[in-house]
Amino acid sequence: MNQTQNPMTVQMWLWGLDAIRGDLAARGFHKLYRPNNTESSVYQLEQLHLHGYGIWLEDTEQTLVYRRPSKNWYALPKSAKVCIEHFTQNNLAWCDDARPRAVPHAQALGVIRPMILEYENWLAARHGNIREAQLKNIPNQKVRRAVAAWQDFVRIPT
Repeated sequence: MNQTQNPMTVQMWLWGLDAIRGDLAARGFHKLYRPNNTESSVYQLEQLHLHGYGIWLEDTEQTLVYRRPSKNWYALPKSAKVCIEHFTQNNLAWCDDARPRAVPHAQALGVIRPMILEYENWLAARHGNIREAQLKNIPNQKVRRAVAAWQDFVRIPT
């Protein structure tokens, strides 16, 4: 997927701002510290986990993983676990000898989209149109280039 067409580039950046502002905690995400308090934490709400290096969503059959550095989606068998103690900047790690399978972006976005829309609606009810100002002030050019894809993904008019 072309970087400018990937709404997750923007969503991940926005979740980072939300963590700093306390919105993830206010929404009910629990902050899970990494072993030895190294690097960033994981925020968990039910089966959804957010981390600076990626996200994962556990369901009854599999775990859907988005690896932020590579911008790719994977499915892990339910028996495999994501191991936060093995995260590095280049690797959202999974435990054991899991054999992840690649998942097409469109398919994975279809799975995660309802959760993102619910969260974005909650955030708008809490803060009004906070995203408009945030999107205008993105300092990172790679993230800025994906704003239109994110707006289309959450159906915010441009």
